[in-house]
Amino acid sequence: DTAEEGAAYERRRRGHAAAGAWSVGHLLSEPGPGVPCRAVSESNADGAEVRIDIPASVNLVTVVRMIVASAASAAGSLDGDRLDDLRWVTSEATTNAIQANMSRFEDDETGPFGRVSMRCRVAPDHVALEVHDEGPGFLAVPEVPDMTHPDRLLIEGGFGVPLMQHLTRGEIDFSATADGTTVQLRVNRE
Repeated sequence: DTAEEGAAYERRRRGHAAAGAWSVGHLLSEPGPGVPCRAVSESNADGAEVRIDIPASVNLVTVVRMIVASAASAAGSLDGDRLDDLRWVTSEATTNAIQANMSRFEDDETGPFGRVSMRCRVAPDHVALEVHDEGPGFLAVPEVPDMTHPDRLLIEGGFGVPLMQHLTRGEIDFSATADGTTVQLRVNRE
């Protein structure tokens, strides 16, 4: 019975959260043939760490967002608006990484488009997220009119980085090498 299974899952999840441990391995499994994904979690006295490794596929953004938000919520690190902010920045950083990979591997129409790896550190008062892609490197954010200016309507895209900067309250850093770009960000409880 589906309702019984759902109730059992929720009891297990609450039990893990109450014990200070949260296992996300069951949330991320192989989504299809030839598309291996991995999620590993560890807990200690300082908090928890979740590592996620996925193929660069936009179909997995929701899964990554769910894992990161679930870990933060279960640990009690963030709630309400700040948990929503974490969801947004996770989606933006993951989507940007996937798009970067796709631009590097676009010549190969059959895919795969490389991998995206994440590390989420959950502490009592914040969540730190690190997202790494295999793309060509981070390009400077282009100069665009202010969001309230009518000319801004003529420009597509360019909202992700400013949104992440706003939601993390400036706690974001980009580093690019020949092997890809790493975005490090932090969402504090307050």
